[in-house]
Amino acid sequence: MYHHILVPCDGSSESKAAGRHALDLAQRGEAAVQLLYVTGVGSGTTTAGEPTGEYPEQVAPAFEYLEQRAGERGVSVETDVRGGQPAATIVETAAEEAVDLVVMGTRGRTGLPRVVFGSVAEEVVRSASVPVMTVSQPTEKDWVTSPQQAQVHAEHALESAGHESADVGSPSRQRTTWVVAAEDDQGEYNVHINSASGEARIVKIR
Repeated sequence: MYHHILVPCDGSSESKAAGRHALDLAQRGEAAVQLLYVTGVGSGTTTAGEPTGEYPEQVAPAFEYLEQRAGERGVSVETDVRGGQPAATIVETAAEEAVDLVVMGTRGRTGLPRVVFGSVAEEVVRSASVPVMTVSQPTEKDWVTSPQQAQVHAEHALESAGHESADVGSPSRQRTTWVVAAEDDQGEYNVHINSASGEARIVKIR
């Protein structure tokens, strides 16, 4: 079981996907998550709960997004901004903070596809003294293409948010999103499922 998960985050969609995966692991194991952004210059540390404007512009939206998701899951999260060479700083931080798992993407802000070898992720895999889990951006095989898949995603999202007894309705398709109506004794909800990633967002409507 993991207790402290480190997630290197550069603001890219792939690092956000890695962050979501880490939050899922943390929720199941009651672990804490540390989000790390390596600036390349200078250094400093900031913790969750401070104004998002304190973060570097390129990573602020990702930090805010993952902090919100952590709050929805009841996961403790800390954000950390450090200077230095990315791979070395990630490895050093994992050792300094007694991390027992690193979860990171295999492609960064450039948007250029990378295999693990030759990338920052590969260097971290080679050098870290703790397990490293790499997460790829969702591909076509991960798309939610049927009402049945959308309903399953909605049920899992509701269970994770503490709505295990919710009655789930039939999904409706709206361009790139599935919308699933649900209801329990706490209220009524629409669960929005991103058809390209499977990410779920619960909106309470009454």
